[in-house]
Amino acid sequence: MGKRKKHQMNHSSSKKKSVDEEINSTENLDWQLNKKNMNEKCTFLHLNPHLADVTFNVGSKGNYFTIINHDSSPYNFYSKEIPAHKFILCIGSPVFETMFHGSCKESVVGMVHIEVPDVEPDTFEALLAHLYLDKVSFNESIVFELLYCSKKYMLPFLTKECIIYLCSIVKSHNAILFMSKTRVYDCPEFWDTCWNVISSNPDLCYQADTFINIDFATLHNVLSREKLKRSEAVVFDAALKWATHRLNAKGEIDEEEDAAILGSKKREALGTSFNYIYFEKMSAKEISKLVVPSCVLSSNELVNLFVNEKLIDSKVKSPTWRSKEFSVCSNNSIIRNADLTRTSSSLTFEVTSSVLMTGLTVLSSRGSDAVKVSIQKASLVCGSSSGNIQYDGKSTERCFKFPAPFRIDPKVQYTATIISPSSFSFYTSIQKQLSSSLFTITTLPSNYGFITRLNYDVYE
Repeated sequence: MGKRKKHQMNHSSSKKKSVDEEINSTENLDWQLNKKNMNEKCTFLHLNPHLADVTFNVGSKGNYFTIINHDSSPYNFYSKEIPAHKFILCIGSPVFETMFHGSCKESVVGMVHIEVPDVEPDTFEALLAHLYLDKVSFNESIVFELLYCSKKYMLPFLTKECIIYLCSIVKSHNAILFMSKTRVYDCPEFWDTCWNVISSNPDLCYQADTFINIDFATLHNVLSREKLKRSEAVVFDAALKWATHRLNAKGEIDEEEDAAILGSKKREALGTSFNYIYFEKMSAKEISKLVVPSCVLSSNELVNLFVNEKLIDSKVKSPTWRSKEFSVCSNNSIIRNADLTRTSSSLTFEVTSSVLMTGLTVLSSRGSDAVKVSIQKASLVCGSSSGNIQYDGKSTERCFKFPAPFRIDPKVQYTATIISPSSFSFYTSIQKQLSSSLFTITTLPSNYGFITRLNYDVYE
């Protein structure tokens, strides 16, 4: 008793400390005397190395770096040593009990060091707050990882709290993303909440910026969902953006590639979910403006869409593919006999809206060797064809069809070229650059014009 009084007297004579310093000082061997209940005692021990017998090295060991969240905001990720107390962990989680006292226990006695590389420090500290203090301060940056921890360490009440918080913040702009992030967990009540939000305004949900970040299983789930009053044009646009983002992330997309190749890649990326885009519910205008330029459907599939009775308005003439040509030279241009040694010619052009190029019409050459025609975008050959165009005494022109039509896009410069081992029999002298509502010739030679027409298909 005397010793206790002596200790207290010495303590009172020392420099006066603040209440917080007095309560939380690990140097004070009598810290328990200031704690009225177990809650205050556990609060004191929370994240405190005093009496700690286990240390968690949480996060990526030895690293400090920044990651970018789905909303493009930066988040600092780092590793941190966090002290804890086995007894409190064991009475809160059967996983920790097995870890420290079961057959797979980490150590019998002494300090235990455990690596936790799959959780961020802020999240793990929130997990310990639940175990020590029975409370957690939620925010969107940690709730999904905290939900993961609740499953990992078998904490059903923490799981329930995470779900309650998620239900309180789910909105149209994040409902589908939240479903994706919780897909691997058993959260039927939360998914019901998400479906209710999606059902109330599906188009707004599909148009969310975060839609491109969902996983494939969730994409398939939301596209195949029945009885949603949605716009298929909106669904198609969202799916196409998702596929583009996925291909970009894998480095498998090149915007310089032919549109048909890009369309095929995007369709392949969408997989079986592509089958749940109901093109037949789109209007003819939506298909012309959105689907045709994307090149995800073949020509036959597009034709089948437009002959579908549901798309036909008896008062409106049904659109169809129509073959047309743009004359490079004016009608009064004169095709002359060539006394030239030129064996090639080219011109550049642009279009004001997308069309399908089908071929080039050119003048004949003197020899019987093969002639090659092509259309290029920069260094990329979009389409080419070859054949014999020797003059037969009747026609001075021949149309070379490309093996498959390909799309050309507006505001892009294309080069049409013809090459022959022999000189040409005829040429046309072009006095000025021609244009139409669709085609604009940007550069061409003032003479030696061996390409006379651009052949194309339009849907009208």
